Amino acid sequence: MATLAQLKTRIILETDRDDMGSGGEAEQTLIDAYTDAIDYYSSEQFWFNRANGSGNTAASTATIAMPTGVRFPRAVTYLGEPLTMVDLIEVQARTETGIPSKWAENEGAIQLWPIPGGVYAIGVYGLASTGVPAAAGDSNIWTTEAYKLIVARSKVTIFRIFKEYDALGQAAAEELEAMSALRKETRRRGMTNLVTDLATGTSFNINLGY
Repeated sequence: MATLAQLKTRIILETDRDDMGSGGEAEQTLIDAYTDAIDYYSSEQFWFNRANGSGNTAASTATIAMPTGVRFPRAVTYLGEPLTMVDLIEVQARTETGIPSKWAENEGAIQLWPIPGGVYAIGVYGLASTGVPAAAGDSNIWTTEAYKLIVARSKVTIFRIFKEYDALGQAAAEELEAMSALRKETRRRGMTNLVTDLATGTSFNINLGY
């Protein structure tokens, strides 16, 4: 498992920029490069960056907070059944109350409609809110499963900043290769549909088994 320190060392080695090391003139360039790389890909669904959580509604309150660890939602459920995702404008001004059947994202919160008439346990499934590891010796999904992708994307940024265009082209090819490999593995694991642990079908036939 690669740590943040190992990720940084790899980028410095492959860019041949000793000035990006600790205390170096271009250290901040390195930090910005891998931070931006992680942020760039954190909105894309891979098999390793799913997250889920839950929250309870309050009567007459239209929203619930985004569960800790969820960057943004892809599916919302009640009693294991998915609610219908809609545009915020469809539900924001509506005042009907009852058991929620629709949802929309509203500035980092989950807007529900009908407005909950009581306390309901709501499940939220989406992408993980995982950024840069806190310390040099720490690791997370971006320094392990996406190690090659983040290294390559960081190199693209660095070579662009320093106008090393020949090296930039090679790094861009490496990024594409790493990204394609992760997407292929994500498809192999059957994660191309809804980011949720729910069945991907619209119904389940107990006689047919699907």
